[in-house]
Order: sequence, then C-alpha cells, then structure tokens
Amino acid sequence: MGNENVSFTENVYRTVCPGCNMGCGVYMRELHPEGAETVLNIDYRKTAPTNEGKLCRFGVHMTRFYEDKAESAADGKAVETAAAVSAAAEALRGVSPENVVFLSVGNTTNEEHAAFMDLAGACGSTVSLGLSGLYKDIGKLHVLAGRGTTFDDVEKAKKIYLFTDPYIQYPLLMRHLVHAKAKGAEIIAFGVRKLPIACETVYLKPCASLYDVPEFAPDADSVVISDITPYTKSKRLAEILEISKLNGASAKTFFLKPFVNATGAGYLSRHTKQKSFREIIDGINDGTVKVLVTLDSDLINLSLNQEIADVLTKLEKLIVFTSRRTPVCEIADIVIADEPFYKKEGTVMNAEGRLVPLSAAAGCTPKTGISNINAVTAALGGKVRSFEEISEAVAAGFGLSENDEFKVKVPETKICDGLEKVSDKLSIVCPEGSEETNSRHLCITNSFLWAGLEDDDDFIEIGQAFAAKLKLIKGYTADVTCACGGVKKTTRFKIGAVSCNFSVSTRKQPFAKGPVARVKIEPTPTKPQ
Repeated sequence: MGNENVSFTENVYRTVCPGCNMGCGVYMRELHPEGAETVLNIDYRKTAPTNEGKLCRFGVHMTRFYEDKAESAADGKAVETAAAVSAAAEALRGVSPENVVFLSVGNTTNEEHAAFMDLAGACGSTVSLGLSGLYKDIGKLHVLAGRGTTFDDVEKAKKIYLFTDPYIQYPLLMRHLVHAKAKGAEIIAFGVRKLPIACETVYLKPCASLYDVPEFAPDADSVVISDITPYTKSKRLAEILEISKLNGASAKTFFLKPFVNATGAGYLSRHTKQKSFREIIDGINDGTVKVLVTLDSDLINLSLNQEIADVLTKLEKLIVFTSRRTPVCEIADIVIADEPFYKKEGTVMNAEGRLVPLSAAAGCTPKTGISNINAVTAALGGKVRSFEEISEAVAAGFGLSENDEFKVKVPETKICDGLEKVSDKLSIVCPEGSEETNSRHLCITNSFLWAGLEDDDDFIEIGQAFAAKLKLIKGYTADVTCACGGVKKTTRFKIGAVSCNFSVSTRKQPFAKGPVARVKIEPTPTKPQ
C-alpha cells in the first residue's frame, strides 16, 4: 500500500563477486525510484558454473563493498575527473622509469589491466602485481604454480591435501569439498587450526618443513589446495610444488588467490619485470621510488603493518585509479575515480581458468575506467587501444576465440626443462623479538581484510588447554602484547580448536605487523593496578 504510483527504472548487471578469485557469478540490480536514491540489490545467478547461485558471507553483504564511492581529487580537493587526469599526466611526464612503479594486484577487469599496462609502457615501465618476489625465490618452479586444476577435479579426487582455511578464506570452496567427501575423498588439513571438513588435521607450525611431515604424501590421485597471497612464504610454496610435482608424484595442484582477477592479471603481466611489495616499500623508503600509480590496489588495505600509510607519504606523487573510496585515497595526491566494479564491462579469469564475461543487460556499462587510463596514456604520447581492440587482444592472449565461462581453458605455459629442488636454499624464519613470549599469533587473511570492510571479528581464537594454561577467565578479556613490548591491545577471545601456544585472528591487529608474530598473552587485570 502507498507505493502503487512510485515509478522507477532499473539496470541489471551480470558480474562476479569481487571478494576473491573464485569467480562466483551474480546479478547486481540497480533500482532508480523517481525522486529517491538508487537502491542496489543482489540477484542470485543460479546458472553460474562456479557457485550455482550460492554466495559466502562476504558475497551476501556485497552491497556494502559498493557503499564508499570514489571521487576524483587533486591535492586533497575534489575536482572533475578530467582535471585529475590532466594532473596525473603532468605528474608522470618526464619521470624516469626507475623512479615510478605501477601496481595492480588484479582487482579489476582484464581489459582495464591491459590498458594500465599500456600506460605503464608509455612511461617506460611495467605493471607489478606484488608477487614477483615470491616467484623469483622459487625460480623455474613458478611455472608450476600457475598451472591449476578445476573444481570438478577437486570433486573427483581420492585424496585432498588442504593448506588453506576454506571456512574463512574461500568459503565457496566448501561446497566442492563437501561433494568430494561425499564421493569418498579423504581430506587432510594442515595448519594450526582444526577444520571440521577434514578427515584428519595435521598441526603444522608456520616454520616447519613439509619434508618432515610424513602425512603429506600426494600422488596422481591427489589434489593439493593452497593459496597464493602477498604473505605466502616462498619456502612453503616451493615444498608444495616439489613434493607434489617432482620425482613422479604428479599430483594436481590448485592455488586459489585473494583478488577477483588475480589469475587473469597474472597471465597478462607474465614475462614482465615486476617488483614485489617489499621491493616497492624499500624503494619508497630509500627514495628510489618517487611516484606510485595504483589501479584498484590499496597498499594500506593490503598490508598487515599499519605503519604503511606513513611510508606512502614519503612519495613525491601518489596517483590512484580507483572505483572505491579506500584509505589510500585520503593520502593520495591524485585520485581518478571510475565506475564501480559491478558496472564494468569486460572479463575476469577465475582460479580455474574460466574467462567470465561481465556485462549489463541494458547496455549501461560506461567503461569510465578504461577511458580514464587511456586519457592519461594519450596525454603522454603513448599508444591507445579502444575497448574492442583490447578485448580482442586479451582473448587472443588467453588462446580463446570467445568468452565462455562454461569452458575451462587454462592458458598454456611452457614448462622449462630441468626443474629442480630449490626449497633447501630458502628458509621460513619464525619472527624474532626483543623478549621471550608465550605465543605465536597468526592472521588468517580473508575478503573483509583485503576490502577494508568492518566485520564482527575483533577477537583472537585460542585453544582450550592454552586458555587454561594462561588462566584466562571466560567472559573477560585478554591483553596481547607484541614481542617488541611497544603495542598492547585488550581484546575478546574465543575458544576454538587451535594448536597450543598459538592464537589466530581474521582482523588486522596492532600487535602483529606480519602474518606470524611473536606475542605475549595474559589475562586482563580484573582489579586496578
């Protein structure tokens, strides 16, 4: 009652969830009531092959991801996008290639990433994804990390070795694990937290070697599932690949990634000279990197170390192309805003190698992102390609004649001869501190963390025996102090199936500047000191 005479228009966009590289298909519906603000809703796309309409906890709250709309700005003031584009071109004009870094972790379409590569080329540079340090460490083995498998193969496996926490990191993976287990697959999980889906959990310390773990014995009937993030340890990745692939094991490996188009961006930028996050940060600190240009890649959100914002202020120019207002926009010299991800036309490639087309049923995709990038490229005298030219080049680069998400074709990667063991040349060093501590804290990365969205997860999880050992009191809080002694936080705690002397969390914590940190946990005093 009362709404019979309200008129509205709507646009429907076929897209994917931006939470991770699973590639879960979804429809986003824009309702435009006359005289009122636009309403954004989710429609479940049941024909999507990866998720069949299902969404994880991040996905069902996806509209929150689009609430903070970016606005173009220059020198801290809102400006028209054309003015921000001009300012960016002026800032990049004449900059030496060794003094500028272009960063895109894969949070946008293949077409925008390719246009960004054209812009970097106009400056004599390349686009970094932030993972090159990891691949440099493992040498020729890195070609094996890019050759994945499919969720169908996961469901057919006789044995699955799991090195990621699907409940927190890649929830839609759980559907495929449940199907595999129902078909008789044995699932063995490795880590410091027991996983209910697993037939067996092998408690594995972060600095342990897999060569010392007899339970990890993959063969041709096995699938090994892990992930590759900015915090993956090169030694652990090398050992997974060596034990799974070398010496006749021939197990299938499946590496999930945290960013929506990390697979596609990785293939487009392969064979280019890139910098890792560490190299970028070190370059900013020593003055080598003077200009940083990012494409939907916020280093403040991506870094567990909350001091990264101070590092970024050392840049002469920070130029941000973005579809969302994120923390880095607050300190950027130039912000060039474009349309939200769900409005983008083009493609993304999921972890399986599905090239998923994104489109609007009503033809309402503005292609602002590509237009903005091309405008800067043109102002610098670089070669500019139309959307259609870029789209054709992307499909050809993947060896595909058409965009069909129902067909999986992982682009061919030439396997080098003479692959050999390199893990013995690498090390996983457990964090060191200035004083002895009673615990190691692990941060479990997840979609909320990368997107910078608040979640009801501000607590640590520890094992029951460890809580009793620490004399923690149910209903009270714990004080957690970093090894340096300089940062303390009073926090809630939850009892879970966590290995003794470890604590875990899914939110960034001020006492942890990395994925593994030495901390001291003690009960919060119940009386004034």
